[in-house]
Amino acid sequence: MTVTRVATFLLPALLATGCVGVQTTTRTWSEDQGPDQREQIWYGWVTTISETVEEHRGDPAAGAVAGAVVGGVLGSAMTHGHGGGFMGAIAGAMIGADASSGGETRRFYDVTVRYDDGSLRTYRYIGQVPFRVGDPVILSSHGLSRR
Repeated sequence: MTVTRVATFLLPALLATGCVGVQTTTRTWSEDQGPDQREQIWYGWVTTISETVEEHRGDPAAGAVAGAVVGGVLGSAMTHGHGGGFMGAIAGAMIGADASSGGETRRFYDVTVRYDDGSLRTYRYIGQVPFRVGDPVILSSHGLSRR
């Protein structure tokens, strides 16, 4: 297999990864209970709610560059170096810019609860938050809920 054929198959996948950026952070809370322990119930109230908006945005400029490179290589390979590289680069740039211009938005809500013992814990909800500041809550093995 020639270098041109390898580049034809691998280059699009390698360049496409640089066109969109996503950053996600995950935190997990758990409370281990042995089989002989009674369920603990915590009483508290919601003290703060913070909204985080995560936007996934494409980068049309990077998509155009990646598309131009891929299109140029493919065009040149298809015409065996007889002028197809330029037209392939133009078409690839247009397709790459369009493909990487989309985006999406997600919302997260961090709900902070102050428990009767004075401790604070924060819980993340995706989409909608089921509480308001000041709501009395209870934490059990079934999760956080209103009292």
